[in-house]
Amino acid sequence: MALLEALLLISSLITTAFACNGYELKNLKIETCEGKNDVFGYDDFSAILNDDCKIVPSGCLVIKKDMNWGNGSYLVEKKVKMGMPMKFSGKKDLCNVLEKSKESPEITLIFKLINLGQSCPMKAGKICGNGAVSVQKYRDQLKMAEGDFEGTIKGKSDAGDVCINIALSIVKKGGGGHSIPGMG
Repeated sequence: MALLEALLLISSLITTAFACNGYELKNLKIETCEGKNDVFGYDDFSAILNDDCKIVPSGCLVIKKDMNWGNGSYLVEKKVKMGMPMKFSGKKDLCNVLEKSKESPEITLIFKLINLGQSCPMKAGKICGNGAVSVQKYRDQLKMAEGDFEGTIKGKSDAGDVCINIALSIVKKGGGGHSIPGMG
């Protein structure tokens, strides 16, 4: 499930956003690993989490080659102001993760927002966002999510390498946010 969460963070890249319930998302970045010619690209891909607790994507995800299978490892770290930092890591089959994502109505809605299928093969092309998905039922859980997140997904597929770095901060509005070392 943590890989799925990492994929959702990637698919929900947010450049400047104000969240519901007094929280905002800051310091958000998505990029391919340095020196890598990745299977995925991004064409002004971003999203906002608006005051109505809806994720609204814009821009496009670019799949450079048809992909029939993929395996990878992931690491998602949450750094917190107080308490223990959290880490989620593992190795997964990308096609199995896509299939399992169908069990979650919220994740299915996010995939529909960006017009991305939830199974392999994934066809080459631009996948552009449209519409919005409500995350209203999670608004009271934002306090638990507060902190800095960094994630990396690395893998191989029949289409080539996958290597993506992601970063974001969830902070109380007006709190200034935290900087994420190495992520700008």
